[in-house]
Amino acid sequence: MATTMRRRHFKFPFFSPEEISEKLLSAAMEHPVAIVFGREKNGLHNEELLKCHLHSTITTATQNPALNLSQAVMIYAHTFFMNLNKVDSRYSYKLATQYELEMFYDHLLKSLELVNFVPRDGIDNFITRVRRLIGRSMAEKRDVRLLHKLLQIFETRIRMLEKDNQDKNSKKIF
Repeated sequence: MATTMRRRHFKFPFFSPEEISEKLLSAAMEHPVAIVFGREKNGLHNEELLKCHLHSTITTATQNPALNLSQAVMIYAHTFFMNLNKVDSRYSYKLATQYELEMFYDHLLKSLELVNFVPRDGIDNFITRVRRLIGRSMAEKRDVRLLHKLLQIFETRIRMLEKDNQDKNSKKIF
């Protein structure tokens, strides 16, 4: 792959550093590849360009678009590095099903009844507000499992406290 800042009379397509890195990285996995940079003063000669299969240029927004050699090497090296280390940033959500959400709301209602929680505006309105909150969060399956686990922890602790309280009360009677 040849790098050049000038368009030549022969009509090779010119690729950006991003485009060329995608093309060369896939080829580099199976074949040797090279990036050919020109001389600092006058770049590559036409004969040198013709020996390369691909041509690339760095677009600039200046009157004098030439970059010095180190700048060009840095841009290509960084582009190749970023492309090589690209991580698929698209996250695949595993959203909770409506059934899973309904099971959680039922579990929440039972947990609230366990502690005799009575909101000022009624339990139905309270559950509706929780539904709105969770609905806006686009809850995933793992989120719902986490919420179930939190309720289970509280329920277990409440039952332990109730049992301890009953044991203390039963000892006082005797």
